[in-house]
Amino acid sequence: MKKIILAMVATMFVAVQAYAVNGTIQFNGGPSGMTQKTNKKGVTTNHFVNPWSVTAGTQTGDYSTVPDGFSPVTMGDFSFTGNNAAPGSQVCLSCPFVQWSFSFSGKTYNFTLESITSASNIAGSIAETGTGTACIDSNCSPGTWSLSGSKHGNSFTFNASVQTSSVPDGGSAVALLGIALAGTEAGRRLLRARKA
Repeated sequence: MKKIILAMVATMFVAVQAYAVNGTIQFNGGPSGMTQKTNKKGVTTNHFVNPWSVTAGTQTGDYSTVPDGFSPVTMGDFSFTGNNAAPGSQVCLSCPFVQWSFSFSGKTYNFTLESITSASNIAGSIAETGTGTACIDSNCSPGTWSLSGSKHGNSFTFNASVQTSSVPDGGSAVALLGIALAGTEAGRRLLRARKA
């Protein structure tokens, strides 16, 4: 009986903890939102001029309650190698680190950049992508990140975005496992009782 109760308690505990962040959000840094420099050793550094703001109409899923134009969004500087190299050859020298964060309505939103998967700076435009973890408070999910910048006349506009997708949680699998274990134990006891 103790095993059945323990399996049920473990199942209830694990099933409650699962949550996946899902959605998309984009930020705008304006004409002076970021500078990028590459030194003689091939190390590129992105320096962000804070604050950034939420780009209107880009919030979906769990980010949909964040208002258009919300500010301040704090962006974190980072360095990497492999700018203008083949995708996948980039090495983030600052990773993992919190690339952006903000607080709204009692919740903390952030994205930890873990790797850069491509980076280029060609003819006045910047395009970078990477992977990491998006969190809303302590609920986290894997996500993809992108940074782009383009020159318009005398100004440069920067955008950063993150996209997450929900993944099946382990809670339902553990619940089924707990039920199966409880059923196995009940069957074992039933067989034992019939033999006696």
